[in-house]
Amino acid sequence: MLERNVGDIDRALRLILGIALMIIGVIGQQLLFFVISFLLIISSVTGVCVMYRIFRINTKTQIDHPYIIPDKSEVPEIPQQTPPEETETNEEEPIVRRRVKRNGKKK
Repeated sequence: MLERNVGDIDRALRLILGIALMIIGVIGQQLLFFVISFLLIISSVTGVCVMYRIFRINTKTQIDHPYIIPDKSEVPEIPQQTPPEETETNEEEPIVRRRVKRNGKKK
């Protein structure tokens, strides 16, 4: 099975144009319009265009297919938050000195 290369907007336009050309082809009895409309309708239903494949054109986007996971090169990396490093403190707790009055009582 061929990979889709026609986007959703392109498919809708092909379907509308195909139906219009089919009506013109049937009313005017123009075989060329009928054949072109048939090809447009088939490519809009299947999502594959042979001419796009030959010329390596792809109108399919990520918006058309959000369930497809993009390549890793297309996804920007999200910076990870690193937890703050715990530094070991070799410092002793500060010595609390109390003032003592000359008569020996604590202040």
